[in-house]
Amino acid sequence: MKKNLLTLIILSAALYANAQSCAEVQGLSPVTLRFGTNAYGYPESNLPTVPLYWNRFYKLDELTGNLVPQTCSYTGDPNLHEFAACACFLTGTYFRKVTDACDATPCGGDVNLPQLPRTNNSNSSSSWSQSATWISNQVPDVSSALSILVTKSTLFDADLSFSEGHWLILSSGNSHIISGNTVTTNSVIQLYDAAQLENFGTLKGYGQVMGSLINSGTLSPGNSPGKFTITGNYTANSTAVHQIEIASSNLYDTISIVKDISCSSGNAILNGTLNVSLLYGFMPALGDVYKIITFSSATGTFTSHNLPSLPTGLIWEIKYNPTDVTLQVNAVVLPLTFTSVKVYQKDNGAQVDWYTENEVNVKKYEVEKSTDGIYFKLAGSVNAKVSGAGTNSYGWFDFSPQNGDNYYRIKAIDIDG
Repeated sequence: MKKNLLTLIILSAALYANAQSCAEVQGLSPVTLRFGTNAYGYPESNLPTVPLYWNRFYKLDELTGNLVPQTCSYTGDPNLHEFAACACFLTGTYFRKVTDACDATPCGGDVNLPQLPRTNNSNSSSSWSQSATWISNQVPDVSSALSILVTKSTLFDADLSFSEGHWLILSSGNSHIISGNTVTTNSVIQLYDAAQLENFGTLKGYGQVMGSLINSGTLSPGNSPGKFTITGNYTANSTAVHQIEIASSNLYDTISIVKDISCSSGNAILNGTLNVSLLYGFMPALGDVYKIITFSSATGTFTSHNLPSLPTGLIWEIKYNPTDVTLQVNAVVLPLTFTSVKVYQKDNGAQVDWYTENEVNVKKYEVEKSTDGIYFKLAGSVNAKVSGAGTNSYGWFDFSPQNGDNYYRIKAIDIDG
């Protein structure tokens, strides 16, 4: 898969050439980079530069964790400033912030930047929590390591939380988040073509996966609530659970499967369960629409769903549209019209008759019986006739009515239950 290059500008100022810390300028905003030659054979690059600064460029070797110097340039007149300064640009297939170390050494001197923590391919150990899995024989500290490289199949057997700017890179192997463990990413998980990630535990946060994701566990976007982005393809297996929280009519969890311009992606295979819960006492209203999943294309549907109760007269409807799945709050529409219901004594029993019009997808009718008009029990059932726009008549006979008052009511059951 062809990948665009991204960069982040890290800026520092050094008074009279003293080393300082670089201050973040662009955050994780992507800037397209191009290394190579133009049609005339001349080197070209559209690397952004900061005027009046020494602009240093280091490429991240994402297989070894080394930062390799690329180039250094200066724009403008240094005499216009009373102090020297530098800007460090760290680049890679996709950029991630690696360090804030930067000095004011003019072009010709290199900044010493550390190697990133990564897995040890020479050791068979594959569990994240085992020290032998790592090249330094030490499990990395997720809170301090701004980028971690996984270069082989690895079992995520610990609860991990990646804050904004702390990237996880999987360059090779088939890795799993195992059942019972939670990985929270509020940054980026990047997958190379040679790597695969399948979730059997819980994956949550408002970050993104750059690459395709297989979900056999729970995907819980946001941090009550929020958005989770997959720049690739998404495959939900039969055991997948999609946990969606709704806090208001315009604040709710979303899952976005995004198409990458450099490859075929943005497709979703839907399966598993949809769980929806309401937050902070919010209650949806008639006409509310919640676009919970977006994609370029999709196949499949949820095989089951758990939706919160709505006020009387309202019902949830799941809409599978060409580029999204939406939850809509609609009014309950009966699949038929009762035109008449009557009960009368007949022989030693009670005859219950009813008439309907415009039956659509009705499976059967259940007759319920009560002696107090409050507590009803099922007394019998009658299969529905062929659907249509005409009038249908039905009857049911109660052979053993109780002494005193007898109450009856009719329940229509759709073919979907």
